[in-house]
Amino acid sequence: MKESDIKRQIRNILRLLKVPHRNVVQGQFSDHGISDLIGVIPGSGRALFIEVKKPGHRKNTKTYLAQHNFLAEMNAAGALGFFCEDPAKVISALAGAGYEPAKRMRIS
Repeated sequence: MKESDIKRQIRNILRLLKVPHRNVVQGQFSDHGISDLIGVIPGSGRALFIEVKKPGHRKNTKTYLAQHNFLAEMNAAGALGFFCEDPAKVISALAGAGYEPAKRMRIS
């Protein structure tokens, strides 16, 4: 499965759960490490950052380290940020953060 396929599935889940979000498109002059998807968890106002990865991605690259550092900084500030290889992780992460619609969603 390609990263773009995983991202599309994640975005469909976020839409279904009514989580406002945006796809971040990186360019030559962008800050390195900013997550692929950013949003807000409804009701809490808590920021959401999702870095989409295909299974088996390399973790020792400069880009990965920048992404890891960005997520660590955002989580330390109170956001919910994580790497995601499996769209089901989005549901469990949002449920774990207390978002009720995600708690009620079943994964088959």
